[in-house]
Amino acid sequence: MKLQNGGTVSPVRLSKRNATTVDQDSLEKATKLKARKNLDSAADKGKKPQPCSFISHADSSLLDSTKSLGIVLGANEQAISDSIKFLREVELY
Repeated sequence: MKLQNGGTVSPVRLSKRNATTVDQDSLEKATKLKARKNLDSAADKGKKPQPCSFISHADSSLLDSTKSLGIVLGANEQAISDSIKFLREVELY
């Protein structure tokens, strides 16, 4: 155990990958790690289309799928195009 500034005790880590963060409090390390993971997943969200994603399908495929479910995306081509665009935008955010 190592006494940190402020009187808190932190276990000594011997791992080489954690050697640069020896003087950090474990709660601070965990918070930073969680924040980094959250940022990584948020950055990847718009870059990797998933198989069930609106982004990974062509407009015609989405239109056929919605029609087979009885969903009408619009009364004309422009309205349908706008609906598909909106679905993709909503998925990214």
